Amino acid sequence: MAKKTTMKRSRKVTKKTASEKRVGTTAGATIREAMIAQSPETLPGAPSSLIQGDRILNLMNRRLYRQHKVYTMKVGLQLPNTSILEPLKVYALANTWWTRKAMSLAKHIYDEAVSEERAVVGSSRWHDFRIGTSLPLAEAVYPVMFDAMNDTYFAITEGTTADGEYQFSNVSSIDQTGATRIKNFQANGEASSASQYDIFDEYNKMGPDTMNDPVFVATGGYDRATGTSFEDGNVADLLNDGNLPPYNAGDLPFQTPWVQVGEIRSEASGTSIVSTGFFEAPLGLVYIPDYAKLVVPELGSPRELCDLLTVEFKEGDYKGVEAFDI
Repeated sequence: MAKKTTMKRSRKVTKKTASEKRVGTTAGATIREAMIAQSPETLPGAPSSLIQGDRILNLMNRRLYRQHKVYTMKVGLQLPNTSILEPLKVYALANTWWTRKAMSLAKHIYDEAVSEERAVVGSSRWHDFRIGTSLPLAEAVYPVMFDAMNDTYFAITEGTTADGEYQFSNVSSIDQTGATRIKNFQANGEASSASQYDIFDEYNKMGPDTMNDPVFVATGGYDRATGTSFEDGNVADLLNDGNLPPYNAGDLPFQTPWVQVGEIRSEASGTSIVSTGFFEAPLGLVYIPDYAKLVVPELGSPRELCDLLTVEFKEGDYKGVEAFDI
C-alpha cells in the first residue's frame, strides 16, 4: 500500500518594519511630552509649581495612569532664547529605600483600612491610591495644548466634578475622644496632624525611638574555657562598634525628602541648560520653587516660567511610558 504524502502548507512570514511595529502599539500611541502651565494665558496664582506626573499623563492620554510608581521624566525649557535671572532648580522626591518604604507602607495601611468595605462594595472603575503634597505656595500645573481652530493655547483639566476628578486618598477612623477623623496621605516631610498622615513622619515612627548601647557585655558561661585568645576588647568591638547604623537612625530624614534632579538656565551670553535630562521621580512628583525668575525680552518684564516649561516622559512598557512599581 502506497504511503500517503502529507502536503504541508507553506506560510509566508513577512517581517514588519520598525515603524509598522510602533503604529498602534502602546508606546507608539502615547503622548509623552507637553507644555505645562498653572493656568493658560494668565499669570499663575502661585510662585512655585508642582508637577504631578500621573495626572498630566491622565489628561493628555485620556486613560488612568496610577500614581504609585516611579516615573522616568524630564523638565525642559520651551523658549531657550529667554533669559533666566537665576538658574531654575528642579526637585523630585528622593528615590531611596526610605522614601519608597514610606510610600509602600502608606499603601499597605490604606489597603488594610478599607479591606472590609472593599470586600462588600468593591471599588469604582478609576479608583487609585494617591498621596498628595501641599508644599507652601505651590500650585499644580496642567498640560497645555494648541487649539488650531481658534489659534490659541488652552490647559487641559479634569473639568467639573461631573466630568472628571483627581482625588487624594483618605481614611476615616474614630479617635480617642470618639470623634470621626478623616485623614489623607501627604508627602510633605512634616509632622502628621489631625487631618493628615505625613507618610515620612509615620514611617519614621515605625522604628525604635532610641538606640541603647549595651552597658554590660555578657560573655556567657565557662569564661575563657576554650582558650586564652578571647579578649574583652574584641567583644566590645564586635558588639559596640556597629550596634548603631552609620546614619542618624533616630531622625530619619523625612523632613528633607526632596532632592535636586536638575537645573535649567538660559543667559544672554549663550550659556544655557534647556533640559534636566531624564530622572526618576517617585509618585511622579516634581517641585519647581521660585520659578518667577524669567525675563522674556520681547515683553520686557518678568513673567512666570511655568508657562514656558515642558515635561517629557521616557518611553516604556507601562502604557507607553517608563514607570516602575514602588
